[in-house]
Amino acid sequence: MANLHDIKRQTTSMIRWLHVLDCGLHGDPAQLGSGQGSAFQKCMERMGFTLLSKTQAAKENLALKPQQKPIVRRYYDAPISAYYDLYLIEQFNAKKSRGRKT
Repeated sequence: MANLHDIKRQTTSMIRWLHVLDCGLHGDPAQLGSGQGSAFQKCMERMGFTLLSKTQAAKENLALKPQQKPIVRRYYDAPISAYYDLYLIEQFNAKKSRGRKT
């Protein structure tokens, strides 16, 4: 059983990350460092939201819908050492397959 201090800490964290999500949904993406980005993604996953970069989406055969803005910009440590935009999976469509003509 969780104590009240743990419940307060968890709800404060969730509220903070929901605010970051809300800002991103309204076109104002936050820029998160590696640790913050990891915590944000973990919290979103626990709530049932999936965040993907364009690279991750391409590997899953997904294409970004037109005029979509990122939810957050997350920094990834080495070996990547760069910021990547993250989007909700709902911001993507399945890529149309191109069949070969014979």
